Amino acid sequence: MSLGKAWWNQIIYGGNTQEAIPVKMPGIATAILLLLAVATFALPGMRQGAVAIFDTWNFSRSYLSSAQLKKMGREAEENRDATTLAFVAMRLPEASPEKVHWADLAVSLDPSLTWVYFQMADARQHPDAGFSERVAHLQKWDPDNAVPYLMEAEQSFESFASTSNGGPATWMTSRHYEDHATEIAKHPEWTSVMEKAFRAPHFNDYQNERFNMNLAIQKRFGMNRPVDLVLSTLAARIPNLANVHSYATWLTYSGAQRETVGDNSGAAENYWRAAHFGQRMQLESRPDGIERLISNSILQSSFEKLKNLYERTGRADEARYAAFEFENAKAATVAFRENNRRLAQATTLPAWSAMMLHVSSVLILVTALLSCVTVVWLALRIGGATESHLASHRSACVIGRIAPILLVFSLGLFYANYFPYLRSFNEASPQYAQNLTSTFGGLLQVPFSFSHAWTYGRGAVYFWTGALLFGCLSVLILLIRMPARGKLEKEIA
Repeated sequence: MSLGKAWWNQIIYGGNTQEAIPVKMPGIATAILLLLAVATFALPGMRQGAVAIFDTWNFSRSYLSSAQLKKMGREAEENRDATTLAFVAMRLPEASPEKVHWADLAVSLDPSLTWVYFQMADARQHPDAGFSERVAHLQKWDPDNAVPYLMEAEQSFESFASTSNGGPATWMTSRHYEDHATEIAKHPEWTSVMEKAFRAPHFNDYQNERFNMNLAIQKRFGMNRPVDLVLSTLAARIPNLANVHSYATWLTYSGAQRETVGDNSGAAENYWRAAHFGQRMQLESRPDGIERLISNSILQSSFEKLKNLYERTGRADEARYAAFEFENAKAATVAFRENNRRLAQATTLPAWSAMMLHVSSVLILVTALLSCVTVVWLALRIGGATESHLASHRSACVIGRIAPILLVFSLGLFYANYFPYLRSFNEASPQYAQNLTSTFGGLLQVPFSFSHAWTYGRGAVYFWTGALLFGCLSVLILLIRMPARGKLEKEIA
């Protein structure tokens, strides 16, 4: 504290409090800098960046609240705005009574929005009385898509999986699958719907439609809130993949059973049915999504069975093709996991640009506050402190000159680091969704990293260790400085 006071006296008094050097009031240059700081918010994306940083700091308000969504829904209902109604229904919490009503109204106004029935969050976990009717409506609207059938199958799957020994997680890894296959055979309502799903020619989980709707609403209402877009993208619903994997395993197991009784063509049909579904999932899912990992697993299992079957029956060409697809699925699985591992390592520590954005934002807030307070202080001459030798007046003058310079510098640093984020948001599309989420994910990672470090004690340890070291260093400097200064004064005398 003594060292800090001495340094501050050096700045405002020139090191001699008895003969203080004249101090300058903030002048025209300060006014120009403050005007320039205000004008920077007219730059493209500057306001967007400020909102994005605020959303990462105040995570509970980083997405649209239920009250905001309901207000949008009421206005959309009055204006018969189907797109906004579907958006609100998709984003409202499950317990909201307006959720289903607005979804049904949106679909009745615009049938092309029927896909929203699948993307309504947690609709499968708490199905209401009209759930089956909406599933049937979705299947009729998109009959060539496997996902509506998977949506129907989830209900019966959840009911019998919860009462079966071990559940679906055990079915996928158990060496004694025959016990679970017997249980599955008791539920033809599930296997019949899954059969329809696996024979469907397409696999579309409507994530692209969800992304496009979120982006369109952002632009229409001028929200300009990239963090909300990212969080909604990450919250997109996917089919129950335990459901998918269990049926694929059941198909290959049934095929193996057919092999044992000599029904090679029936076994091959089962294996190919699983393989074709895996190929459709792989072709029509996001390259970084968990669906890609499940599809690779299905392909690996089914083509291994096909390879063994064709080798045993002397069909060399088909065996070579199946062996190639088997090795390709294995390589794709390894590549997927390696890529995810690299992404996890990349987000373990905050990116430099994301860190600079948060640091510069803190500097902007501090310097803006100091600039406003000192300018008001000097303008009003609070307490009549006009004499240049008063410490409060001199300090206000120094801060009033330095703070605007730091403010403009902080704004420049902020904008230079936010520009890549701005470009990523402007190029947002379903094809570049991964780029958007990874870019702004790094921005979200910074406050989470500090919060996690402080919560679990490491931040407190680092802070107090640093404070102790700084205090010891300051005391050491003072102890060295006092005899050195006394010796110098004697030599001068």
